[in-house]
Amino acid sequence: MPLDLGRRLLAAGTVVPGEARRALFDAITTEKPFPRALADSSVAARALLGSALADGEHPALRGVVPDRELCSQLPPGLAARLLAIPVRRDPRTRVVDFAVVDPLDGHLASELAFHVGGKVRLLAAPLAELERALLLLPPRFQRTTTADFEAAPPSPPAPARPPEVRALVQPVSQPHDDAVPLVRRAGGGASPSMGPPRPASEPPEAIPLSRTRVSIAPPNTTPIEQPEEKADAAPVQMIVDFRRASRAERSESEQGVVKRKLEPRRPPFSSLTKVLEAIDAAGDRAALIEAILRGLLTTSVAAALFAPRKGSFVGVGAIGDVEPERIRTATVPPIGAVADAIAKNERLGTLDPQTDRDLYVALGLERFSSVHVLIHPAFVADRAALLLVSFGLGDVLEATRRARVLSTSAAAAMERMIRK
Repeated sequence: MPLDLGRRLLAAGTVVPGEARRALFDAITTEKPFPRALADSSVAARALLGSALADGEHPALRGVVPDRELCSQLPPGLAARLLAIPVRRDPRTRVVDFAVVDPLDGHLASELAFHVGGKVRLLAAPLAELERALLLLPPRFQRTTTADFEAAPPSPPAPARPPEVRALVQPVSQPHDDAVPLVRRAGGGASPSMGPPRPASEPPEAIPLSRTRVSIAPPNTTPIEQPEEKADAAPVQMIVDFRRASRAERSESEQGVVKRKLEPRRPPFSSLTKVLEAIDAAGDRAALIEAILRGLLTTSVAAALFAPRKGSFVGVGAIGDVEPERIRTATVPPIGAVADAIAKNERLGTLDPQTDRDLYVALGLERFSSVHVLIHPAFVADRAALLLVSFGLGDVLEATRRARVLSTSAAAAMERMIRK
């Protein structure tokens, strides 16, 4: 894993040691590219990597178009893991040009030269452009898990779940929340009988999803409003009580409320190329919203968009297994899961039916037993200008990666519309 970029940013004071350690831990545990982990952990690093790190020796690329023939010479997943994409081979010198985040990384150049069997030249490119170019490649070049570097298994493996997702899963609670006292037993004493095991209930039969539908709120001629902020307002800190959420679900179950298990969208997923082209070509707000929703639906069962208005977020569009009227009339305050997503640039986990009640009801999650919701904000001028919300994810890693690319493209499109 190339770490020279992190060392230089530490030496320059761009990132602090805590942010660098968090990025390194995130890159190792979730197998996320280190430059993306740095951008997610540090606001200063995200702003720096938003443009190409070019100098006199290493020119910059504004757009990255991968060369598929050269990509086929690399091990599957290496381009995504190192964020290094071959773009051309000089017909005279046979030097291969690679678009990378950090063109000064000598270790990265040696690694790439070994795989292509010749000299390489590193060209600087923005982080968002590299991630967008990866989506133009076949899926076997986009995956970044270590299993891609081993022999192909006889059957496709189950989608990997990153450690932070496991931490957000609701714990299985005991029938009572009271603490269980510890009892010291004498040697040789028989353990008390725990009774016969309870038979496991069979999972409910999956209900087929309704036909996909898209609903967009009436276009607004005024620019997208930004949430009002008070000068001396303290940052919102919210701790979600998952034990309380578990008790609420158990109470509904005891009252006879029938919930079904949500069947997620399974791979293979359709390409994002046409969606990204539609976002770049969007001339008005309605076209932009429709393109973003179609992109979110490639890896999810349902998706919705929320825009800031008067200190809260209101629904502006929905697609998939969600009620359009609920989204259009929903007003979601920036607390709980929404505040967590804005502070950390991304949030994946279950919603608390009490703390996140407005968003929980708007998405209609009371119909399901337990659903993970992905919330990804799109920032314009360092403020959340749009919330991308989706659930029913068939592949968590792929869904979060695509949401990140869609939010970056949406932010660029909104900035273009505001400048007009």
